[in-house]
This record gives sequence, C-alpha cells and structure tokens, in this order.
Amino acid sequence: MRTLVLLFLVSFFWSGSQGELDFEKANNLYNKGEYAAAIQAYENILISGLHSAEVYYNLANSYYKQNNVGHSIYY
Repeated sequence: MRTLVLLFLVSFFWSGSQGELDFEKANNLYNKGEYAAAIQAYENILISGLHSAEVYYNLANSYYKQNNVGHSIYY
C-alpha cells in the first residue's frame, strides 16, 4: 500500500512539472513569433487535462496574432 501511495505522489508531481515545462515551451514559441506552433503547444496542454487562465489567455493571444479573431474570442 505504501508503494502505491508513493507511485501516485511521484506521478502527480511529475505531471505538474511536465505541464510547467510545456507551458514554458509554448511561451517561448509565442515570444519567437511562431504563433501556429504556440497554438498547438497550448492546445496540447489543454488536451492533457491541465487548465489555467494563463493558458487560455495566451492561446487567445496566439490566435489573435494570426488574425483569427473568432478563436481568440472563444478562448
């Protein structure tokens, strides 16, 4: 039982840190002006089940930079 709890905790912390790394990667793409790649990276974060206001805000800005106002408003 102790092993199961330990595995759960390790996987929980790993997924959280992976989400942060993905967010940083997406932000770097955005800062380089690679908006299509940033959109894909932000959407991958959402698909993985991680949600935050920052992800939605940055995703909306990425769509706006590509003149896709409809998606920008949606996110």
